[in-house]
Amino acid sequence: MNRLQLIGACIVCAISVNSWAEDSAIFSDEDWLELASSPNVTLHRLTGEQSDPPNYIGYQLIATESVTDLESVASLTQAVKAELDFESEFWALCFTPRHAISFQWRRGTTEFLICYECSSMRVYHNFERVFKTQLSGKSQRVFDAIWKKNSEDPADA
Repeated sequence: MNRLQLIGACIVCAISVNSWAEDSAIFSDEDWLELASSPNVTLHRLTGEQSDPPNYIGYQLIATESVTDLESVASLTQAVKAELDFESEFWALCFTPRHAISFQWRRGTTEFLICYECSSMRVYHNFERVFKTQLSGKSQRVFDAIWKKNSEDPADA
């Protein structure tokens, strides 16, 4: 690859990253408030491996937990929203998601697939990928705490 091709590739990457960031604006303040009070929220544990046939947006599903208390739903929503505000110049490529959060609300189903290994998150709406973004990883503590709180498995408590 010559220098001009390398510069062109960098420009394409920069445009792609900027378009993902702009797409995150699909959630208005009212949308975030509605997500924070959603009565139908589910946490998912994934293997990180793709599956055929897929059983959760292309990935193998290990377990799910319903989240019914509104305080936990609000905490999850705030943690995800804070991740969307995180900015970094680091991008890793592995994307082996082991965590996911799905919200059922008036606009349909919104899923956040999360890979804490490469610090990235893909957002799907009605099972179509909308955008991807980087994340700080701070939401993992919230996810894990709420998982344990809602788990019926004594090993998770």
